[in-house]
Amino acid sequence: MAGRPRKDDINTQQLIINLAKAGMTNTAIAEITGLTRDTIQKWLATTELGQTVKTVREASAMLEAQQKHALNKSALMAAKKLLKKRKIEETEERRDAEGKIIYTQKRIREAEPNASMVQFVLKCTDPQNWNEQQIAEQQAAADAERDDNEIRIVIDDDTQQ
Repeated sequence: MAGRPRKDDINTQQLIINLAKAGMTNTAIAEITGLTRDTIQKWLATTELGQTVKTVREASAMLEAQQKHALNKSALMAAKKLLKKRKIEETEERRDAEGKIIYTQKRIREAEPNASMVQFVLKCTDPQNWNEQQIAEQQAAADAERDDNEIRIVIDDDTQQ
């Protein structure tokens, strides 16, 4: 009895697992393997392949979260370094008419931290919480609160004229 060839061979199953590990949806897996989405969903719901794919997707998501956390941690450590004052050495040389150095002075000055660099790092590591609109809204709210709490008294003394 020769019927059509089976589609659920070991190569197809391994391909489905690899595609799931890469983060592909069931629809994308169906398109790549040449199967229908219903077939993929049926296999994932009723066979051991489904449990394997579920485990692979969970492990992949957990690994991605760990990698993102490690990246954010290192980026925040770099941002902390950017917030520290830096010491910059400057050298001033004075020359005579012939071009010979007659005076050299070295100075060390402190440079203020670059806030825009820190903001850039924060926007890259956590774009949902550090976008321009949200920062502007938070600044406006803080300014409004500060204005509400301020009491200004102006005394106009015309007697000194």
